[in-house]
Amino acid sequence: MLKAVKVRLYPTSEQELALAKSFGCARWYWNFALNACIQHYQETGKSLKLVTYKGMLPIDLGLKDFAIVHDGDSATKYTNPKHLYRHQKNLARKQKKLSRKNKGSKSREKFRKIVAKVHEKIANSRQDFLHKLSRNLVDESQIIVVENLNVKGMVKNRKLSKSISDVGWGIFVNFIDYKLQQKDGELIEIHRFFPSSKTCSSCGHIVDVLPLNIREWDCPNCNTHHDRDGNAALNIRNEGIRIKNKGGGNPVSADRACVRPDNRKASAVSLSRTVKGHRAEKSEAHTYS
Repeated sequence: MLKAVKVRLYPTSEQELALAKSFGCARWYWNFALNACIQHYQETGKSLKLVTYKGMLPIDLGLKDFAIVHDGDSATKYTNPKHLYRHQKNLARKQKKLSRKNKGSKSREKFRKIVAKVHEKIANSRQDFLHKLSRNLVDESQIIVVENLNVKGMVKNRKLSKSISDVGWGIFVNFIDYKLQQKDGELIEIHRFFPSSKTCSSCGHIVDVLPLNIREWDCPNCNTHHDRDGNAALNIRNEGIRIKNKGGGNPVSADRACVRPDNRKASAVSLSRTVKGHRAEKSEAHTYS
């Protein structure tokens, strides 16, 4: 049962004037908002929705740590569960038994189903992890910023192809995208050549070379010490804010930055083959009439 308490007030003349102004402002704004909703519905056939943005959440995807999220103050790292690696011994043992069975035999068909169940278990565990993590991140923010990674090109690397395929970056981004759409959120993708790891988040200086084995580095310009992944996530956040503001904020320029260094490989006859690197294009200067 709800109880109400009525209290009679005896305001002074000054207080009566202040209350009348407050009531008038509330009444005017209510009528203004109601009129805006009616006009919008008449023009579009859809009603207006009040959307409250919690905050522009960046995600830096990796292999050692699956995702690095930076809220502007600190970075949170989510460890890569390595689903295939955890089942690798069991899968190899069953595949070996399958290869020893005669083709067309009932025993081979039986072990083929056993191997298929292991693959299904790996896929289910991966999907469960991606669903839960994407749900947690979407619940925390209305806008999420990710890099537009060239996954198909990255899996061509023989040393990392198995790990990249197992981690499921593309599926993860798709999960985030449709979950954001369900709550009228927004997914912002920044260009894959944006130098998020090589850019100092403090001064904007871009280093030419930053090998993958270097996980921490000091900026040669301002001497700021960076964690590679945390710095990349913060740069992704800043770039996402710039894109959201349509040119506002402090953009980090990638003019002539080295996004892929030259690669030399020694051959059997002591010669070398050079794979030409790639630098970002130089932006044209603004002209004023």
